[in-house]
Amino acid sequence: MRKSKAFVQKWVQRYKVAKNVDDLPERGSIEKVDKKDEERIINLFSRNPALTLRQGQAKLKAKVRCILIRAWSFSTNRLVQRTVKHGIKVHLWGCFSKQGFGTLHLFTDNRNAEKMLKIYKKALLPSAKRWFIKRNEDWILHEDNDPKHLSKLCTEWKAQSGIVTLDWPSQSPYANPIENVWVYIKHKHRERRTQTLKQLSCEIRRIWRSLSVEYAVKLVESMPRRCQAIIDAGGDWTHY
Repeated sequence: MRKSKAFVQKWVQRYKVAKNVDDLPERGSIEKVDKKDEERIINLFSRNPALTLRQGQAKLKAKVRCILIRAWSFSTNRLVQRTVKHGIKVHLWGCFSKQGFGTLHLFTDNRNAEKMLKIYKKALLPSAKRWFIKRNEDWILHEDNDPKHLSKLCTEWKAQSGIVTLDWPSQSPYANPIENVWVYIKHKHRERRTQTLKQLSCEIRRIWRSLSVEYAVKLVESMPRRCQAIIDAGGDWTHY
């Protein structure tokens, strides 16, 4: 078994005392629930074998994780879900301002400078045109230091179009508030199963359309705090 002598001695002693090697009931932090609650939990997973532990916990709104784990792990009619090593995926580009969320661009091919320029023209400019009546100089573009953003082709086009870009530290890509949006979309997407590229794209667009103006305002208003945190840390780690 490749276990230490002390480990074996512990379980031998356990057997001498209890006449079995079952884990003691008092071990660990186990919350007490009555028989009725336990039946509710087990019935929930019996009726919904595809339910995850987190989803079940949210549905019950009860702090009984230990019983949930038991019901979820030992359900006799667990649903076997087939997975693929390389599943379907799609790339996203989106933008937002205090006026709300702009055009979302989905694509599956690799992105290069030429592709990035097309995204600027198809998604960035139409969004800015809806939000800002005046010139491009009246708003500032915040993006990370991706080489495609900094390519000569894109840099010259933005300069010629009057688009001002916010300088950003090279080691702080995740301080960009758009990262919060991507995490949120991934979280919401886990609640639904998609099996085709079309289903995946439709679900992502549905989530994007559900994003509120209030959420966009909150993200924009976090920018001064994000910038100050990076300045205070001298470009080092921040909680963003």
